[in-house]
Amino acid sequence: MIFVTKYTLRPHMSKADVKRLMDIFGQRGAATGEIANYVNVDGSGGFTISESDDMNSAYADTLAYSEFMAFTISPVLKIDDAVGPIFEYLG
Repeated sequence: MIFVTKYTLRPHMSKADVKRLMDIFGQRGAATGEIANYVNVDGSGGFTISESDDMNSAYADTLAYSEFMAFTISPVLKIDDAVGPIFEYLG
């Protein structure tokens, strides 16, 4: 499955909090199946794109960073894969 994860940094994080977050990120590395990680230029958070069927790993990553971020995780399809069901729905 392909997932787009939106992450938003918790408000009012201190520099020490950001350092701890980056230390954890440095230790853990990229999430299982991570394809890309983009940050918002306003510093509010970002998005990751991942492909994995391992929900336990995704949950462990979410727990590891939950002190610093809020997450919205959405399973997605490539448009090529969605066209068939769309046309079937339309009749």
